[in-house]
Amino acid sequence: MAGSFLTTKPVTINNNISPKHPLVFMHQAKSGGTSLRASLHEAAHRLNLKTYIPCHDVDCQEYNTVGQVAAIYGGHFCWKSMVKDFYSRGVNQFSCVTIFRDPVPRVLSCYSYRLVGKLGSAPTCVADVPPEQLKSELQGHACVDEPFRRIGDCNAAGEIEHFHTDQEHVQGWSLTLSHLSQCVPLIIEEPESYKVAAAAFPQLAEAFLDLGKVKLNKNKEYDEHCHPTQAHLRAVRAVTSQESRIYKAARKRMWQLHRLLVK
Repeated sequence: MAGSFLTTKPVTINNNISPKHPLVFMHQAKSGGTSLRASLHEAAHRLNLKTYIPCHDVDCQEYNTVGQVAAIYGGHFCWKSMVKDFYSRGVNQFSCVTIFRDPVPRVLSCYSYRLVGKLGSAPTCVADVPPEQLKSELQGHACVDEPFRRIGDCNAAGEIEHFHTDQEHVQGWSLTLSHLSQCVPLIIEEPESYKVAAAAFPQLAEAFLDLGKVKLNKNKEYDEHCHPTQAHLRAVRAVTSQESRIYKAARKRMWQLHRLLVK
């Protein structure tokens, strides 16, 4: 399926972002997307484009786009409900951008942010959690499989590691890759990817190129003296095996688009 994904047609350049042809930023958690939300919000308002971006236009905990009319959306949205709402309003074409991050540091960041900071339910260092328990905690608190959840199906794709049949597994992958083929995949470890988004969405080129200057926010809950053992890293790699595969496919797709769009 990843091979077929890489043969899909390139994304369409959107030279005129508007409520009829909006741009949606599908924000994957703990991938540097907070900075992009802010950049898109600022750039859009300089262009007098209406935005719907949680933490800027509405409460940070808003995850629903239904009934919201804007030229630019950015947040932890659900693809299915978003597209259904678009179509009901006659919006049949939209552009998409998302950010990927290497799954191991992304998941470790989720551990610190969610389990330690938000919930206060885990030690500040993953090395203080038995590896098998760590796997269970990461899965149980939705730290893994973020691309499938955000780009695929909010309800089911978060459980992709636990699908009971090959058919369910294939459907989860197929749905996610089908949606992802419509997006520009930014790769936080690859600054050249920002040039792809700048070329695909020239009105907002400055906002994307400025991402190259941004450093990830330091997680206040991160224990600088924490050094995960090899057993803990193996546990994290085990629960991110599916995410790692789609991350690699997204990187290949980005470089394909780079060759086509970046002059």
